[in-house]
Amino acid sequence: MTGLAESTVNKLPQCRVCGSTDLVQFLDLGMQPLCNNFLTREELALGEPKYPLVPFFCRDCYLVQLTDSAPAQEMFVDHTYLTGSTKALVRHFDELARVLTGRFLTPGDLVVDIGSNDGSFLKGYEQPTYPVLGVEVCDPIADIARRSGIPTLTDFMGIPTTEIILAEHGPAKLVTAAGVWFHIEDLHDATQAVARLLTRDGIFVIQAMYLGDVLRNNAYDSFYHEHLCLYSFGPLRTLLARHGLEVFDVSHSPIHGGSLTVYSAHVGTRPVQDSVREFIELEKQLDLNKLSTYDAFAERVIHKSQKLRAMLEEARTANRRVWAYGAPAKSSTLLNFSKIGPALIEQALEINPLKCGRLTPGTHIPVVDENSIRNDKVDDIVLLAWNFRESLESRARALLRPGGRILLPVPDPVWISGN
Repeated sequence: MTGLAESTVNKLPQCRVCGSTDLVQFLDLGMQPLCNNFLTREELALGEPKYPLVPFFCRDCYLVQLTDSAPAQEMFVDHTYLTGSTKALVRHFDELARVLTGRFLTPGDLVVDIGSNDGSFLKGYEQPTYPVLGVEVCDPIADIARRSGIPTLTDFMGIPTTEIILAEHGPAKLVTAAGVWFHIEDLHDATQAVARLLTRDGIFVIQAMYLGDVLRNNAYDSFYHEHLCLYSFGPLRTLLARHGLEVFDVSHSPIHGGSLTVYSAHVGTRPVQDSVREFIELEKQLDLNKLSTYDAFAERVIHKSQKLRAMLEEARTANRRVWAYGAPAKSSTLLNFSKIGPALIEQALEINPLKCGRLTPGTHIPVVDENSIRNDKVDDIVLLAWNFRESLESRARALLRPGGRILLPVPDPVWISGN
């Protein structure tokens, strides 16, 4: 790999959902590396590609999106994300699979999961009562799923993939896309493909980080190249409707710092719940259709980023040793935009074996296996995986010396006592 010129980036001149050209930039997060491109020192010598990370707001359908797309092959074909390494996420998927089974499935119904990763979500369905199939673009990770008994097709989701599934497995009663529908370059092709794949009474469930929570949490680390869109309810509903899918229910979940779960089906096949009208009204109250909302968010982001760096500089000036807990994809944006590297954070502790022994993208903080830490203690820990604070904080505290502190970087950087 080599350094990247902007001319190699795929630039989209119109909105990904409605096709409008009335797009307005509201934030510039700079030239950033791919968030899951954890390199060894040897690989780093070959160069590290970076791409513009600049979100835009559509004045017509209100979608927040990137207009510059990094190559999908580079982002997804050999990435380092493993669903199964986050226990809280596995528990969440197990519960969601239980709910979906009870609500929509009868024995023999096919379940297809798009962006199935290591198969963690599909493991929540009782097999062979409910046949499952994963669709995952990264073949090494798809292999992990296959070795654990989850049949997985290695491909991007689109019409050709749907035709393969229909020929080999038949139509699906339930299609899920959790944490993936904002990754897709051609949303219309993928949505049309799902509509084609569903049985007449089939259900399509999308779960995605909720833009309202991103704004509320000042979570600028939710913007990275894989996230081509950050959804509010309105644009997602518009996208589905364009392909004959009607949203009949919507709910909110705390996972990932706040997520939407959107339920859709072929038009007229399911009664529309009150939750749809309620969410439409909620978004009016949140002013998600106003550019001023995003301009205000951008101002907060710049201030919070500067504050975070200043707090870490003060810690190191006081000769306090600082580690990070977790090296999630989202931390790449936070670290690079705030210009935080190994001079401020010695190392990041991880349990994902695909990241350990490598360097954080762009900032090159060493990532080490947390299980390799024995008696060493540290003064301060930055909880980069802040969206899983409840499950990680106690483990971080165990690594602190007396008087140690934990730094929560979002929504407003703050030290909390670790002892």
